[in-house]
Amino acid sequence: MSFTLAWIAEWAFVVGIGVVAYQDAGAVGVGIIGTLRMAPAAVIAPFVAPLADRGRFLAATALVRTVAFAGVSVLLPFGDVLPVYALAVIASIVGTLYRTVHSAMLPSLCRRSSDISGANVVRG
Repeated sequence: MSFTLAWIAEWAFVVGIGVVAYQDAGAVGVGIIGTLRMAPAAVIAPFVAPLADRGRFLAATALVRTVAFAGVSVLLPFGDVLPVYALAVIASIVGTLYRTVHSAMLPSLCRRSSDISGANVVRG
């Protein structure tokens, strides 16, 4: 349930930040913010993957993402998009970490091997 809600929030955020970037700078802006969101996450993820076995890390990543999403909703009406973009990058980096931690913890929630298969199907 938690992963489903986090996934919905992430996709709503991706669509929303795309709309903001398009209104700010057109299609080029969408491409730039997309690159700024994904490049740091791709670089950082391999170095923090060893932290994935820590249960508290999952809660911490969810909290940081929540704060970033809330910050965007507070800052957006003021019209300055640079802080919004910065929070979008932070949310994307932490979102990458969230998925890593969630994937590592998923087998510990299963009692039988068939549960793991079913959980991976639902998650995928």
